[in-house]
Amino acid sequence: YCGRMMILVIMLSYTGILRPAGRKALCVFCNVESCICWQQFEVVKGNFSRTFLHVGYHKIAEIPAGACNISIQETKKSQNYLALLSQRGVSIINGNWLINRPGIYVALGTYLTYRRPNEIRSRNGESITAPGPLTEDLHVYVWTWDPASPGHLPPSHRRSRQWDRNFSYCEVRDVRFI
Repeated sequence: YCGRMMILVIMLSYTGILRPAGRKALCVFCNVESCICWQQFEVVKGNFSRTFLHVGYHKIAEIPAGACNISIQETKKSQNYLALLSQRGVSIINGNWLINRPGIYVALGTYLTYRRPNEIRSRNGESITAPGPLTEDLHVYVWTWDPASPGHLPPSHRRSRQWDRNFSYCEVRDVRFI
């Protein structure tokens, strides 16, 4: 495994070009066989492979509005989490330092299916799929949180710290919560 996180993102994204005449299929926007809103789609695919990430959220992809058949897959299980935020910064899955349960989430005009296999028995990583189309851009992050997880500095590169064990009692007299 070599301490690398591997995440694969696949989606269909529209190009803005009108669909060529003569082909019959239902439009994903209006569900009509022949319409003027049909767009030509192209497959967009990308890999995220990084080593030595610090604890926190790291942006790995931005999926544009209108994208369909979205598949985000952690290619190998790790202690990290996939996270999704809307274009406006609203947490959809695993945002704001909270771990969400696997399940179906409704956001951005589609259903997002979040899967996190049994951490003991499965070798598969997390996955998020959505049929689309998205109504706004979707931001994909990997949330690294465990220093022992792949993607963090190996122990030989970590700074050593010592705690001062000599301390005195401190009384707080005036605390104001805002």
